[in-house]
Amino acid sequence: MSRPNTLLTLLDEYSIEVPRVQRDYVHGRNDEHSTIVRTNLLNDIKSAYEGKVIPPKTQPETLDLNFVYGKTTEDKVFYPVDGQQRLTTLFLLHLYAFSDDETKTNILSKFSYQSRTTTRDFFKKLVIHRKEVFSTSDSPEMVIQDAAWFVDSWKYDPSVRNALNTLNDIYCLGFNIDDLKKQLEESSNPRVYFQFVKLDELGMEDELYIKLNARGRALTLFENFK
Repeated sequence: MSRPNTLLTLLDEYSIEVPRVQRDYVHGRNDEHSTIVRTNLLNDIKSAYEGKVIPPKTQPETLDLNFVYGKTTEDKVFYPVDGQQRLTTLFLLHLYAFSDDETKTNILSKFSYQSRTTTRDFFKKLVIHRKEVFSTSDSPEMVIQDAAWFVDSWKYDPSVRNALNTLNDIYCLGFNIDDLKKQLEESSNPRVYFQFVKLDELGMEDELYIKLNARGRALTLFENFK
């Protein structure tokens, strides 16, 4: 039922709209707990994409981001119930990786927030202007807030503020852009992936609990946070 998926393969099939009932994007918050979780997640993603081999393993590390599930519609819209935070962090990483690739503009524009008009407008502008955001040595936050297209009132949107923090961290990690783009486009054997499940496939509440805890091990700090 569930199947490994990447953000690009999901966006190729669906538009992603974070529904109004979901909370803000919180991975980018500056409190100690959020910073630890965000840093660990981004470092794990970087290690997986760089194909590092951690003994005693002999094969490159992969990263399973666990279940992403929600409602899908006949007109090919996906509303995440669980996975919003991870999807948004991956989306921001894709903006960085494909900042100078105009062929990705349409597919990246298929990611949106319904929760706040300011969040939705910010992400829309960010997709359009992503090249200029990463074309200087200044931090993404500085470039964005100084841009003519940035609306000052967006600073009061917590999802916008937190997205700026995550973009800064992504920028500072020092990804090899060519390798990152190649790995993000890999669909047959992705090194970072999630298990995509449609809500109508999940069944009753007890069955849902069993499926989403099928690994039989304690939740990590990241999993508790999400």
